[in-house]
Amino acid sequence: MRQRRVLILSDLFPPVFAPRIQAVAKYLPTYGWEPVVATELVRHQADYVHTATDSRYKEDIPIYRIDFGKNEVGTLRHKLNFLADLVYERRERRMEKALQKSLKEKPDVILCFAYRKFPLRTAARLAKSWGIPWIADCRDIVEQYTDGDFLPHPITLWGHPLLKLMRSIRARIISQRNRYLSQANKVITVSPWHRNLLAKVNPDCHLIYNGYDHEIFSPRLEPHPHFDIIYTGRLLSLSMRDPSLLFQALASPELSELVSSSKLHIHWYTDKQSERLLRPVISSYGLETINTFHEMLPREEMARMIQSAAILLQLSNRESESGPHGMVSTKIFEAMAVRKPVLLVRSDEAVMEQLIKHTRIGCAARSVRDVISFVRSCHKDWIRQGYTAVLGEQEEIELFSRKRQVGDFARLLNEVLDNPKNIRSCPYQSNH
Repeated sequence: MRQRRVLILSDLFPPVFAPRIQAVAKYLPTYGWEPVVATELVRHQADYVHTATDSRYKEDIPIYRIDFGKNEVGTLRHKLNFLADLVYERRERRMEKALQKSLKEKPDVILCFAYRKFPLRTAARLAKSWGIPWIADCRDIVEQYTDGDFLPHPITLWGHPLLKLMRSIRARIISQRNRYLSQANKVITVSPWHRNLLAKVNPDCHLIYNGYDHEIFSPRLEPHPHFDIIYTGRLLSLSMRDPSLLFQALASPELSELVSSSKLHIHWYTDKQSERLLRPVISSYGLETINTFHEMLPREEMARMIQSAAILLQLSNRESESGPHGMVSTKIFEAMAVRKPVLLVRSDEAVMEQLIKHTRIGCAARSVRDVISFVRSCHKDWIRQGYTAVLGEQEEIELFSRKRQVGDFARLLNEVLDNPKNIRSCPYQSNH
């Protein structure tokens, strides 16, 4: 009996950083599914990643990489292509045409991983054409961001952001996305906030958090000569990820002895844009000497590096009506896997705080006092044993294993395939 075949449509796929999609493709065969991937051919990887590429990734499944032409961020061509995608859905039309022509065997189901809304149109049209069900997975949606931050670079005129234009673009993306989501057989997303929002469009909406790959991220508790606070990832803006509580704590008299001891260091593994945001803030607190910036690392190297941290830093901000909403970084789950203390500044007072409390992996700081107390506690552990570690709630943590989560994907794929009533009517008609 042959395995069931799923066509995975994705905005990105390794070697570009795409851990959720990579895990699904990696572990689905364990659950009786044969994956085939279709994605964009990425020419300029630095424009698309928020960590370094996965240099060790080996292609052992069929992958169709669709060439949409040169599209380097910041060029006139990129801006025109963005406009063509917004108005005409250019890339999705080309992806559909390419797969209709080149795909060797029709799949049983389509699983579409969408960023903003690409490539939902392709999934809807192919599913209709082939008479098969499809599932949409939406992880990054424009409503989760503060004003304009859903774009890689804000649209400005003479240095001033064009908020009305960006809000119009936002509304257009939401309208297009909802048009297709309402026709999917099921929708999957990454946080309770996302699920509650998208369930208004498609009630058959399911939550599968991001997670960690246990084959890459695991504990290694060994003494380390420095008390290192480590951050990995990007900052889109300080309004979404605000480190000020940490800097206020480190500049306080209560932590002055530790800061001046030459043992405490903060290491930022991030991009140049994030460094430009952070350096003026660091300077305003007089903390330049304890902060060091590094290039992003390939995932395997990053996994080894965070094993040596005394504290793994997560940045967020309190959820508000204008955003951010439902943002749960993959990094928090990888921190769970390596059993290192997590410091979240500032607490979102929402899903990330709840995850930290339920798994007992660290502190979601709402005040400078919270940060000071947590840093002192971790420093005492480091003095006593040369490293820090948290046991956490093991059963809760294991729920976020990527391999286990892919079992949930497989269950939902089986449900839509085993129920012929899930095949819906024309995906170009919508009540939204």
